[in-house]
Amino acid sequence: MDIRTRLEHLNLIPVSEELLNDEIISEISKENPIVLVCDVSERTDSNGRLEYIKALAEAGIIGEEEIRPVMEDNSLVIIVPFHTMEIADQVYRRIKHATHFVAMYVDGRVQPGC
Repeated sequence: MDIRTRLEHLNLIPVSEELLNDEIISEISKENPIVLVCDVSERTDSNGRLEYIKALAEAGIIGEEEIRPVMEDNSLVIIVPFHTMEIADQVYRRIKHATHFVAMYVDGRVQPGC
């Protein structure tokens, strides 16, 4: 099973960096009013990418077994859907360096300061 399918089984939404745009976020937001967009593709150096990916694992978004396959998919953006702001905020705060690679969207609009 490829990593994108595995992430879907974890109730995450994998998207290629080149396909991510406001229209996609808007579509996803119709079913999931709050999403965290974790752009691990943002870092081009492998140490930086690994740091971001490990932060997602430490926050409980992905498992340890997903670290290597996520690392190998250079264009991967992981979208984490939520139905309540309280839980999304708690998860966001558990992600190390979140301000560098995670954006929170509410009803399809990015939230400043996240």
